[in-house]
Amino acid sequence: MGDELFDVRNSLVVGNFHQAIAEGSNAKTVAKKPDDIAAFNVDRDALVARAQIGLGQFDPVIAELRNASHSTLVAVRQYAEFSRDIASGGDGSEALGKLVDAAGDVAGSKADAAVLAIAALIQSRDLSSALRLANKWTTALDAQAYVRQVIELRALTADALLRLQRPELAEKEVQLMKTLDDEATLTILTAGLVALRQGPAKRAKFDEAAQNFQEVSSRCGSSVLAMNLLALANLGRGRVADSEKNVLDALSKKSGDAETTANVVVVAAQAGKPLEQVQRLANQAKNVAGSNWAKTYNAMEDRFREAAAQLA
Repeated sequence: MGDELFDVRNSLVVGNFHQAIAEGSNAKTVAKKPDDIAAFNVDRDALVARAQIGLGQFDPVIAELRNASHSTLVAVRQYAEFSRDIASGGDGSEALGKLVDAAGDVAGSKADAAVLAIAALIQSRDLSSALRLANKWTTALDAQAYVRQVIELRALTADALLRLQRPELAEKEVQLMKTLDDEATLTILTAGLVALRQGPAKRAKFDEAAQNFQEVSSRCGSSVLAMNLLALANLGRGRVADSEKNVLDALSKKSGDAETTANVVVVAAQAGKPLEQVQRLANQAKNVAGSNWAKTYNAMEDRFREAAAQLA
């Protein structure tokens, strides 16, 4: 039997959360055995809940899964609690600790919970712990029996390595993902992310990244994530007009998105827009809630003011 939730997973991977919820909510299984039906229901409910988390709908997920007992659904609830705390300015440490503790023992039934624990560690910027936990799971878990989960674990490993400025090691993770399933949407997306990071040193990598992001979009439909990534790849290729169109398409799908508004500023500056326009866009972007770019921009602006005051 094929993966009956294949389309739901792909929508989740590319950030088409509304689509994932719609497809997941209507998904049915042809399984007849009670255990298979129960496993399908857990998988479906987890995917829908993760899509809700992606939309910032933390409280409904927590309420819906409050009495859940399956390890995957418990982990999803804890991930929702973690995400809610982070979104409200906290550090998510309590929920994070529960997620990591639950992922301490390697077992196939807990693989999806481990994925969420590692994702939370990366969001908390505890990259060394994320890499250690991911390595523990990818080393001990049977890759042939749990292909999807191992691909997800390696994608997270690549993400952490890219954040540590180690694209050459992230590329090795992509190669391992390809040996398991080179046609998996997550494999193609991760390969594109690694190529994008390698672009400044190897210009042809920008073309490779763009091709991957276009492939993901053609498979799963355009998403804010895919459009932003394609914009960055096109910017690296020198296709500024295409990049500008990409970010505007992303904004049309979700106005006020933190990453998109930051990319609009970058593209406008590269396109040679008037300084006043770029500054106006930057002022808009730095006021977007939840933007890491805005936090960095504001911090640098504060340091500049402090330095200027000392020299006055």
